[in-house]
Amino acid sequence: QKVRAQQSVVEHCRESVAFLRGPRQLRDRFGSVQNGTDRTYDVVLQANMDLRDAGKELIADLCRATWEARRTRPGSPRESLGSSPPPSPRLVRRHAKEAIKASGLLLRKCGVEVHGGLSDSESD
Repeated sequence: QKVRAQQSVVEHCRESVAFLRGPRQLRDRFGSVQNGTDRTYDVVLQANMDLRDAGKELIADLCRATWEARRTRPGSPRESLGSSPPPSPRLVRRHAKEAIKASGLLLRKCGVEVHGGLSDSESD
C-alpha cells in the first residue's frame, strides 16, 4: 500500500511536470517570471492603451453625430437650423403631449400600467 502511494505521487508529479512543460495560452501570452520572459506589464499596458484609443474613437464619433444632428433638421436633410425660425412653444408642447399620449397607449398595450400620464381631458 505504501509503495502504491509513492507510485501515485511520482505519477502525479510526472503528469504535472508534463503539463507545465507543454504550451499554454496564458504562459505564451504573458510569459513566465521563472523563465525571465514575463510580459504581463506590456500586455496589460497595451490592452489599456487599446481601450483608451477605442474610447477616444467612440467619443469622437458621438461628437460628430451630435454635431450633425444639431446642424440638420429632421425631414429636411442637410438643411441648416438657422435657415428657418424655431417652432413655437405651443407647437412644441402639443408635440410633447402627443408623444406622451402615444407612449402611454403603447405601454398599456404591452401590459404596463401608466400613472401620472396625460388623461384625455389634459391632452386637449
